[in-house]
Amino acid sequence: MLGLIFSFLTKQFNFTSRNIFIISAITITLATSYSILLYLKIVTTDFLILDSFSKIIPIEQQVGPRIMFHSNETGVTKDFFPIPLVIIFYALYFLWFYLGFKSARNVIEPDEPTPTGNPNTFLYIKIGGLLVFVSAGMMLFFFIMVPIDKVAIGDAFGAKSNQLDAEAATMGYMASPSAQFHSFSDNLCNPDKVGLEHDPPNIVSSNSGIELIHSQLPTVSTSDLQKMCQARQIIGENILFIFVNISTWMFLIATFMLTTPLKKKAEYWNDGNN
Repeated sequence: MLGLIFSFLTKQFNFTSRNIFIISAITITLATSYSILLYLKIVTTDFLILDSFSKIIPIEQQVGPRIMFHSNETGVTKDFFPIPLVIIFYALYFLWFYLGFKSARNVIEPDEPTPTGNPNTFLYIKIGGLLVFVSAGMMLFFFIMVPIDKVAIGDAFGAKSNQLDAEAATMGYMASPSAQFHSFSDNLCNPDKVGLEHDPPNIVSSNSGIELIHSQLPTVSTSDLQKMCQARQIIGENILFIFVNISTWMFLIATFMLTTPLKKKAEYWNDGNN
């Protein structure tokens, strides 16, 4: 992502090759250093990206090395990842930056305007290239860089379960000053996962949040509470599924635009084709 961004920026401002190298080297060095600080837990939260985005979209907050390993989805933790592989992965940051930079340049300044060498379709190719990076960025954002909280997404979109009376009672309970929870979130529906974010990990039952509410709100059964959490999980997954389809179809269309030779009708006939 950084490679793509800097490729366009340095082209826009017409930097010399020497300045491009210096700026890129400083940028990727700082990015790698920041990631290492997260891995070593010297920096505990990702204040540059995740903390900022969490204010506008439901992001499942994590700490230190769990951010780098995307432990919420992969299950991989620092304790089980060999140090030599960590070094190799961080060394590859520079390669990924280079590949992103060169990929964008191949779209900005291709050796030929189009696969057929037809200057009139240059804009068509540039739009296709832009769509490739937009769709790839969407996939990266939603499934790699940002650990999305599916329960919180479902809550944000107003997921409703079939147990409407039970849900109304639960919402009323949550609105009271003494409530343990204020919304349907990981704190309620996935306390076991949230417990892993503590250092040392706080191992709790997956139903501990539900059992706590049931003990203070006995009129609502644990089964109904579980179904409410499941309803939010399902709608969150559906929203992500929609984004997957949008980004995937965008990528396929862009690939078609980049790889399909295009000629105007007049040029086709002028070439002597019948």
